[in-house]
Amino acid sequence: FNNILTQHLEYDTDLSILGFDLKAKNMDSATLAMQHKTVMTALPVKILLSRDDLFKAISASGSLKIIFETTFDIDSSFHMTSDTHCKQYEWLEKPRISVGRIKLGIQTIASAFIKLNRQKLEAQIDSSIVQQFDFNNRMDSLIRQIQKPISVDTASDLSLHLRPLSIQLSSFVSDSSYTMGKLKLISRSYIATEDSLTSTAKSNVDFIWSDFKEKTSRFQVAIKIGYDKLNELLKARTIGYSFEQDGKFLRVEDVDISKSDEKMLILFRLSGDYNGTVAFSGMPKFNRRKQSFSTSDFDMSFKTKNLFQKTVLWFFRSRMRKHFEEVFNFSINDRMKDFQLLIDDNVSKYLFEGLELDLPIISMDLGNFELGLETIDMDLELEMGCYGELNDFRFLR
Repeated sequence: FNNILTQHLEYDTDLSILGFDLKAKNMDSATLAMQHKTVMTALPVKILLSRDDLFKAISASGSLKIIFETTFDIDSSFHMTSDTHCKQYEWLEKPRISVGRIKLGIQTIASAFIKLNRQKLEAQIDSSIVQQFDFNNRMDSLIRQIQKPISVDTASDLSLHLRPLSIQLSSFVSDSSYTMGKLKLISRSYIATEDSLTSTAKSNVDFIWSDFKEKTSRFQVAIKIGYDKLNELLKARTIGYSFEQDGKFLRVEDVDISKSDEKMLILFRLSGDYNGTVAFSGMPKFNRRKQSFSTSDFDMSFKTKNLFQKTVLWFFRSRMRKHFEEVFNFSINDRMKDFQLLIDDNVSKYLFEGLELDLPIISMDLGNFELGLETIDMDLELEMGCYGELNDFRFLR
C-alpha cells in the first residue's frame, strides 16, 4: 500500500507554482483506521519548493498531512468496491517564501498540490485497498482451504469435512491499537472415513454483512463410522487377549461387528478350552449427563452342547463382559483433550508470523445415534470459542 503511494508521489507530483518547482514525497508511512465500512487514511507528505534566481537558489520545505475517507462494500459474490475522497488537510510544518513582491502563502501551496493530485491519490488509494485486500481471491482460497479434510483419528482414518454455505462478516470497530471484527462460517460438516462429497464452489457460497452477537461457534457434525473401520479397531484391541485362571484358558482369535435385527452385533471367536463364538448384542446407550456410551445392557450368548465348555464360558462370563465394556465404553468428555490437541495441531499448520489464533472447545454433546447397514451414524455438537489477533499485515502484500 505505502509502496504504491510512494511511487506516485515521487514520479507523478512535480508541478510549478508561480515559477517555483514543487516536489512531493512521502514523509512517513500512511496510517489506516477502519470503522464499520470506512477506512480513514492519513498520508504525511513532504513538500519541497525550489527556484533558481539570477544570483541565488531559493528553496523551502514543509510537511502536510492529508486525510482521505474510503467507503467500501462487499457484495454477496465477494466482489469488493471502494470510493475514496479527500476530506481535509493540515500542515505539520508550514513553509513560507517571500521574494521581492512575491509572497507565496501556505494556502496557495496546499491548494495547488491537492488540486492537481487529488483525483490521482484518490484513485491510487481505491485501487490499493481493493488490490491489497484482494477479498475475492482470498475468500476463494479460504473456501478451498476449509474444505480440505482434517484428520480426527488416524487409527480409524476419520476426518472432518466442512462444506460452507455462507460467510458472514461483522462491521469493523477500531480503537487506538486494533481494528476488530468477527467472521462467521456457516457450513455443513461431517466426520467420515472417506470424502464422498463434491467440493462446494465459491459461487454457491454467500457473503453476508451481519453484526452477530454470538461469542462462541457451534459445529453440528454428522459422524459416519464404517463397520469395517470399527472392525479394524476392535481387532487391534482384542485379538490375542486371553483369559486364564485355575487352569482354564480362553483366547480371542477374531472379532466382527455388524448390524442385526436393529441391534449392534459383536462376535468374538475364541480358542482354548472353548473353540467357538460368543455374541454380544444390543444398542449402545448414551448418558447425556456423563457424556459417555455404555454397553452394560448388551446380551451375551453362545452355543455349545459341551458341558465343560459351558462351564468355562460361565466361569469367564463376568471377566469377558468387563473386558467387552472396557473396549466399547467411550466418554466424550474423556476425549475432549484429544480433540483439543487435534484442533490446536491443525490450526498451527495455517498460522503465520503475526497471527495468533485460539479455538478452545467449550462443550461437546452427542445427539442422534443410528445403526445403518454399513455405517454407524451420530450427530456431534461442538461449542467452541474463536479468538484471533493479527499483529502484522504483511501477508496482505
